[in-house]
Amino acid sequence: QDDPSLFGNNLYQLPLEPEERDFPYRCAAGLDVSLVPENQSSSLCAGPCPEGTSSSIGEGVCTDCEPGFYAKQERQAACSRCRHPLSSGNRSTICSICMDGFYLSNSSADPYDIFDKPTEHCQPCPRNATCRAGTTLESILVPPGYWRASSSSAVLYECRSLGGEKRCAGGSEAGGNGDGYCETDFIGPECQLCTDGPETRYLVGGD
Repeated sequence: QDDPSLFGNNLYQLPLEPEERDFPYRCAAGLDVSLVPENQSSSLCAGPCPEGTSSSIGEGVCTDCEPGFYAKQERQAACSRCRHPLSSGNRSTICSICMDGFYLSNSSADPYDIFDKPTEHCQPCPRNATCRAGTTLESILVPPGYWRASSSSAVLYECRSLGGEKRCAGGSEAGGNGDGYCETDFIGPECQLCTDGPETRYLVGGD
């Protein structure tokens, strides 16, 4: 059926020589059928898959790289797995965050330096803490009953005595001098100072 809207458009670029293959042809790896016709590499498949995506042979659709994988260049047949202990976000072109169980020691580090030297930048999560993929030293999750002095410290202290779990709330926000890990009305090292209006008192017993 005639369709005037198709006039002048390059729909398919058919081969000039006989082909021993069924038509339409399977797309080569790393190609996408949905891109502009001017970039066609065969009679059906158009342009390369962009960075951060891949397409296997015959698939013809560019798929985003999943977290933990990356595609550094265009026209990739498959996404590459991040090296241990690195990870990545969705549709990544580089692995520059740390995987579960590790934290990034310097959040201002160059992503390519992190990629090249992963073990220098990704450190094991402190004992009793939680480090999800993408955690930095500043965002380490401190569990209830524990405290750390600041967001630049990887050392956790257990709040053992005087109702420790009730006064040490934990969390990922250090606040000033670790006060962000304390419950309301508590501040100081291991949250052992209680605030009573304008006064601050040292916790000596009880809850």
